[in-house]
Amino acid sequence: MKIEQQLRQLSFSGLAAALLLMVVPQQAFAMHIMEGFLPPVWALAWWLLFLPCLWYGLVRLRRIVQEDNHQKVLLALCGAFIFVLSALKIPSVTGSCSHPTGVGLAVILFGPG
Repeated sequence: MKIEQQLRQLSFSGLAAALLLMVVPQQAFAMHIMEGFLPPVWALAWWLLFLPCLWYGLVRLRRIVQEDNHQKVLLALCGAFIFVLSALKIPSVTGSCSHPTGVGLAVILFGPG
C-alpha cells in the first residue's frame, strides 16, 4: 500500500505542477515569432522584401556551382555548419541566435556577391 500512496502523491504533484504552469503566466523571452502571429499585411511586406534576395541567392548558387562543380561539397559543409550552430545552445554576444555566425563563414568563403 505504501507504493500506491507514493504513486498517488506523485501523480497529484505532477498534476499540480502542470496546473501551475498553465495558470501562472510567465514572460517568455523567445526569439522566434509564433506561427500566425504576424498580421497578413506585415507578412506580405516581408515576403516581398525576401523574394528578390531569394532569387539573387539562387542565381548566385547556380553561378558558383557552374564555375566549379567541386564547390557543392563546400556549400554543403557551410549548410551543415549553420545547422549545427543553430542546434547547439551556444549563447550569442548580442543575445540573438548563432545563425549569423554560420552565414558569416559562408560569406567569407564564397564572397558577398
